[in-house]
Formats: sequence, C-alpha cells, structure tokens
Amino acid sequence: MSSLDNAFPPAPWRLKGTALFQSGLVGMSAARALTPPELAVVPVLPGKTLGGLYYARYTEGSSLQYHELIVVSAVVRFRWKLGAWISHIYVDDLRSEAGGRAIWGLPKQQAQFEEMADQSMSISQAGTRLCGIVRRTPDTWQTLPLMAPVISVKAEGPVWFRGNGRARCGISPGTIDVPAESPFASLKLGAEPGSPQRRQLHLDRLNLVMQPPG
Repeated sequence: MSSLDNAFPPAPWRLKGTALFQSGLVGMSAARALTPPELAVVPVLPGKTLGGLYYARYTEGSSLQYHELIVVSAVVRFRWKLGAWISHIYVDDLRSEAGGRAIWGLPKQQAQFEEMADQSMSISQAGTRLCGIVRRTPDTWQTLPLMAPVISVKAEGPVWFRGNGRARCGISPGTIDVPAESPFASLKLGAEPGSPQRRQLHLDRLNLVMQPPG
C-alpha cells in the first residue's frame, strides 16, 4: 500500500448524502465495558444511558465519498463537556479510516456495505455480519439544523468535537438486526425477537460539517 492510498483531506470535512439514526437505551454495565476509564458514562434513566446506530452514505460534494456505520454506546462526560462515545465505527474507504483515526481519534475499521433494492442494508467485516438494516421512506419531511457533539480519546487524552449542519428529516418505523456474533451485540441496540419495529430518524439532503477537535 502506498502512502497515497490513505491520504486524507484536512479537517473540517464536509459530508453530503443520506443517513439514518436509530437510538436505544444501553445498560450502564455494558456501556462502561466499552468506555475508557477517563470518561464518565452519563445515565439518562436509572441504570441506562443513551446509545444508537447511525448509517450514512456520503456522496458527491463530500470531502470523501464512502459508507459509514457508527455505534454510539453511551453519552459520556469529560470535565465539563458532554458528548457521544463511539465505541465502534466502520467505513469502506481507506482515506476515511486513516483520517478518522488521525484527526478525531475515532476507532475506524474497514467493513463491507451491501445495499439491496428494497432499501435494506447488510454490513459485514471479514465474513462476520455486523448488522442488517430494514428501513422505510418517511411520509413527511422537515428541514432541521443538526448538532452532534462527540468525545473521543487520542494519544494525548480525551478530545471533544462536533458536527454541524442541516438535513431534511423524517421518521418512520424500521428494524436493525444485530446478530450475536457482532462485536457490539452486548449493547442490545438491535431488535429483540417479537418486538415491534422502532422509529428511525432519516436524514435526506444531509449537509454536515465535521469540525476538528477543539
């Protein structure tokens, strides 16, 4: 692999395309097991913190074009800052992986993303299925501002950064299946057998700017 294969643009990164987010409650013990000790896991209900799964496809007009799966395992605090803790993050572009690690301290790994004609998605890594997504197009949309604070950990310690932007947003029911062999199955963010479909936030015409840590 040459050095040009993973050359990445400097921050900020502009990300345009479509995305989906499904939130879920995560047990405090499961969240703490995936969170560095220097970060405090913040409960949102007794014994629970907030997590979620975010899938995106960044297209023309983006700093880089790629697919991404983000696993938020907790809301965390470092000193006076609050943000999402991303325990797992998968992409299908070497430059995105290298830039995510170097700029933001995100634990990006390579994965395979397969989109089906029925809007479903399968994401796997080296033959292990990470998750499957079944989605439905919302009936109504509203353009809203976006702000996503994140805390990650680099060699020098925890860092805080954020994404800002806008998107056309809509909500519809859908399902995310996380098999038992998935590295983040312990968070129980996937559908339970026999449970109803969860509500998913769809982001269309996404225009997000990821700022450098500050």
